[in-house]
Amino acid sequence: MDELGNKAEDKVVSFVSDSKIQKTFMVLGNVNAEVQNKIEVKEGKIYSGEKEIKVMPDTASSIAINKLQSNKNVEIVLKDTGKDGDSRPVYETSVEKNGKILGIFNSSVKIKATVDAENGEVIKVSRPWWSVFVSFMKEESKAE
Repeated sequence: MDELGNKAEDKVVSFVSDSKIQKTFMVLGNVNAEVQNKIEVKEGKIYSGEKEIKVMPDTASSIAINKLQSNKNVEIVLKDTGKDGDSRPVYETSVEKNGKILGIFNSSVKIKATVDAENGEVIKVSRPWWSVFVSFMKEESKAE
């Protein structure tokens, strides 16, 4: 069991390459994370460089959905951040959130959260500068 309470031995992770779009995905259940860095599997553990990926895509997705309070058009990408000697694997997740600009015009805003792949901590949340003028609508949760 990892620090987040996940039973790693109960999870089956697949890696799928799509040659048409030249992308690789980490698939766990119904969650697909695009992989933009080199991944290795050693002794049943997944590594990005020297760093172990302890948080799986489904957990990172749940963390981001809870933090961003939306589950609309969720995208998740596993990549490294930082410089070569000090890089770490993160999931960059993005969701769309509906709202009204100045309370009048309908708008959809793309909000991103960066989740550490080693400990599940939300490192950063970013949104467009103009989102300060948007009043967001309360999202209805979808049963998954």
